[in-house]
Amino acid sequence: MKKRFITALLALVLMVTVVPSNVLADTTILSGTGTLTVTEQIAFAYTGTDGTYDPVTNAWTVSNIGAGTKQFKITATNNGVGTTITALVNPVASVDGKVTAVWNSATKYIAAGASYEFILTVTGLAGVANGSYPFAFSFTRP
Repeated sequence: MKKRFITALLALVLMVTVVPSNVLADTTILSGTGTLTVTEQIAFAYTGTDGTYDPVTNAWTVSNIGAGTKQFKITATNNGVGTTITALVNPVASVDGKVTAVWNSATKYIAAGASYEFILTVTGLAGVANGSYPFAFSFTRP
């Protein structure tokens, strides 16, 4: 009797631990891959008439400002969700302070689907010396 009990117990252990492979195997019914492409939601377009703008290098060139004002106008269009855009400009390389550059609105919330024209006003004061006055601008968003 003891022998039958041990045999039955061994048979039970074997049945529990040795599971047929087709019971646990999954059948693939669909497989594939995916790609997420993220694009910038803000598009910029030069809308000014003063000077020339190269969209490849993002360089704006204006000449013969003398004592006067020129404007760099660029429109930001929001093709995504509403966001805040900040326009930055470093100081113009004018040692005597006679050339300045200032954005009309340095920070602007642009709703989804809306546009806003940023205007950078560059001013040369009376007595500004001849020469080149480089500066850099940029736009940021959170």
